[in-house]
Amino acid sequence: IAPANAAEVKVLATGAQTGAFKELIPQFENATGHKVVAEYAATPQVMKKIQEGAAFDVVVMIDTPMKDSANQQHFAPGPRPPIGSVGLGAAERAGAPKPDISTPEAFKQTLLKAKSVAILPESINGKHFLAVFDRLGIGEEMQAKIKPQNAPPDVPQAVAKGEAELALFVSNLLVGVPGLDYAGAVPAQFDQNLVFAAAVGAK
Repeated sequence: IAPANAAEVKVLATGAQTGAFKELIPQFENATGHKVVAEYAATPQVMKKIQEGAAFDVVVMIDTPMKDSANQQHFAPGPRPPIGSVGLGAAERAGAPKPDISTPEAFKQTLLKAKSVAILPESINGKHFLAVFDRLGIGEEMQAKIKPQNAPPDVPQAVAKGEAELALFVSNLLVGVPGLDYAGAVPAQFDQNLVFAAAVGAK
């Protein structure tokens, strides 16, 4: 029986948290009687919602925007603990030949051979991959291959459904997805360590 003071806790989070939250939210709800309503999006989209006045109790996202002085008004003072970090990887459709991404040159050749690549351009890692293509000198060639996705779960699903040949994304969202095989981490020179932190809303 839920206690009389049961509350609805509004959580804004990035897609990287979906797996952990599937386990944690029911445990929290059972222990406290409070109901959690979680909404997922890429960090820039989460921050945009907050700046536009979206109501939230807790946010979990990449910590960079939390450190920006222009955003401090949105978060309650106090610690913003790091709760995880993840790097970037690649995945192909289950059963397809495993792409070679073991070295910078192999990664470049794999990208050039791929007919299509799913990324989330609006996310921090999506913008990073676009910069990597330019660093490799294949920015123009990749423009025609990019299959832009709108939400975190769409990136692995695009490959699982056969809409794209390769997915480039945060590693934890590429592992254990039905219809997908994880190819491994991208070469260290092109990786990005994304640190996720939690903050309480100022209101």
